[in-house]
Amino acid sequence: MPGLEYFAYAGLKYGLNFTTGDLDGDGQEDIVTAPGPCSTYGAFIRGWKYDRQHGPDARISLLNGFSFFAYDQGTKYGADVSCGLYPGEKSKHMLFTAPGPGEGNRSHIRGWSYVAGAIQSIPGINFFAYGAYGYGGHVAGEK
Repeated sequence: MPGLEYFAYAGLKYGLNFTTGDLDGDGQEDIVTAPGPCSTYGAFIRGWKYDRQHGPDARISLLNGFSFFAYDQGTKYGADVSCGLYPGEKSKHMLFTAPGPGEGNRSHIRGWSYVAGAIQSIPGINFFAYGAYGYGGHVAGEK
């Protein structure tokens, strides 16, 4: 796909996790990235728009206001990301995050929405799946 080869994070090693979903409600899938499991990188989430209207000159760009730490900046080992539909919606997605698999990372699941160019926490989706236990987490959404 033209224009879809890019580096989501400068100098990132250990890969990344990603998901897709229509987060801005425009009918097009957006791309969400998070660093892979490494003790150097935190849960820094980014959203990307793939503009295919330019044919062979298609390009990727950051979604306005969609670049944030899903957890405390001291949290390491990246993050896991997934998208799922809002209840009752046919196309608009919400984002789910979990800290990467690392020592000290509890299984803290959070939900996020992207509204009017800003990322917002969903209060009802903010919990620890295993209380004080855990070694990070994994999230899976349904499209």
